Amino acid sequence: MGLKNRQEEVKKLLPLEKLRREEVEERGTASISAQPAHTIIIPAYNEEQGLPVVLEKILKLIDDSFEILIVDDGSTDNTAAVARRYPCRLIRHKINRGKGAAMKTGIQNARGENIIFIDADDTYPAETILEIAAALEDYDYVVASRSKGKQNIPAFNRIGNAIFRNSIRYIYGFKAYDPLTGLYGLKKTHLEKMDLHSRGFGIESEIAIKAAAMGLKIKDIPIVYRERIGKAKLNGLRDGYRIGCTILKHLPLYNPTLAFILPGLLLFLAGLTAMIGFVKEPQQVRGIAASLLMLAGFQVVTLGVASKLYGLVHKNRKPSPLMMFFLRSRVDRKLILFSFAIILLSAASLLMVAKGQPGMEVYSFPLLTGGLLGVLLFFATIFLSIFVPDVSSRSIKLS
Repeated sequence: MGLKNRQEEVKKLLPLEKLRREEVEERGTASISAQPAHTIIIPAYNEEQGLPVVLEKILKLIDDSFEILIVDDGSTDNTAAVARRYPCRLIRHKINRGKGAAMKTGIQNARGENIIFIDADDTYPAETILEIAAALEDYDYVVASRSKGKQNIPAFNRIGNAIFRNSIRYIYGFKAYDPLTGLYGLKKTHLEKMDLHSRGFGIESEIAIKAAAMGLKIKDIPIVYRERIGKAKLNGLRDGYRIGCTILKHLPLYNPTLAFILPGLLLFLAGLTAMIGFVKEPQQVRGIAASLLMLAGFQVVTLGVASKLYGLVHKNRKPSPLMMFFLRSRVDRKLILFSFAIILLSAASLLMVAKGQPGMEVYSFPLLTGGLLGVLLFFATIFLSIFVPDVSSRSIKLS
C-alpha cells in the first residue's frame, strides 16, 4: 500500500485538519480498532534502534482496547520506516519541534480516553503499561517512578533530577515520587484541560505541576530504569535550564503563596517593625521607609490573592479550604466596611494632629499609612470581588 493510499484511509478515521501544515499522518500495516480505550503515545526522534524493541514488547502485551500512536518528531534516520512495519498509527513532524510538541500532537490525535506515554529508547519497562491502564480505572494520573536503576542516568542528570523532583514535590505539592518520568498515564480530558505550552523536555514538569494544582488523584508505581538504546537526546545543561525555567515560570499562578503572599507579608512585617521603631524614636527617613514597606507589602499580597482567584477560575486549580472560607462567607462585604472604618479612624486622628493635639505628632506617619492602607484595602476588595461570580459559575457552591 502506497503512502498516498495510507493517508487517504486515515482521513476517513481522523480529520487531518487537526494537524499542522508541517505534519503528515500515516497508518501502519494493521487495521485500527473502532474506539480504543487506551492510546499509547510514543514520541520519537531518531530512535530507529530503540523503537522496534519497545514496539515488539508492547505488542506482546496489549489487545484491541489499545492503540499505539507514534509521533516521529522530524527524525533524520529510519524511525518512520521502522514504525510503518508495525500495527500502529504514525504522525510525522517534518522538522524537529521538541518532545513536548510531539506529545501535544499525540494528545490532539489520540482516540482513547486514557493516554499512556512511554519513551522510545527502551529505558522503561513496557509491562508496566498494563498496570497503568488498570490503575487509570480508579486514578486520574498514574506515575511510573524511577525508584531503581539510577546508575543508568548520567551523574549530572541525576543531580538535576533530584533538584527538580524535590522542587516540584515540595513547591507544588506533587504527591508521586518522580514527576519527570517518561512513563505515565492520564485521562485525556485532564490533559486537554491543562492547556500545555512546553515544547521540549519541560513538558513532564508542566503536567505534574498542573496535575497537582487540579487536585488529580495520583497513583505511584515504582519501576526499574534501564540503560537506553541509542544516543541520548536530552542535554543536561541546556534542557536542565529549560526544565528549571518551566518550574519557576509556573510559580505566579500555581503557587502564588510562595511567589507573592509570603514575600508581601515579609515586606509588611518589616515595615510594621520599622514603624514601631519610628514611634519610639521618630526619624523622618525611618517613617517614610516604614510606610513604603507596609504599602508595598500590602500590594504584593493583593497580587497573590488575585493570582489564586484567577487560577481557581481559569486554570482548573483546586481551591484551598482557606480560600473557600473567604468565598463562602462573602468576606469582601465585611472588608469594605472594615476599610471605611480604618479610613475614618485615621482621618479623625490626623485631624486631631492637625489641630495640635498634644502628644499626637509622633503618630502622624502611622496614621497616614493606616489611612492609605484603608484606601488600598477598599479598592483591592472591589477588584478581587469581580472573581466571585466566575467562581460561582464553575459550580463551586458559595453561600
